[in-house]
Amino acid sequence: MVDALTRATGRRKEAVCGARLTPGNGQWSINGRTLEDYFPSVTHRRVITEPLRLTNTEGRYDIAVKLTGGGVAGQAGALRHALAR
Repeated sequence: MVDALTRATGRRKEAVCGARLTPGNGQWSINGRTLEDYFPSVTHRRVITEPLRLTNTEGRYDIAVKLTGGGVAGQAGALRHALAR
């Protein structure tokens, strides 16, 4: 479990993601935007949040993310990879 601060990197195709998890109440910041704003597709949001749902930690951490490169699906996969790490 995350105690104070955890950083992880995820990659998929051409997309690279740097994620920072801190204890909080489930706030998302992806390149300065909310999860729903950055990924309007419910499918992409479901893919991204799967590691949190499987570990019963959804809503327990604030997540700050920097995504670069690739397309929407690649970025969603890179973010999922970072969260799983």
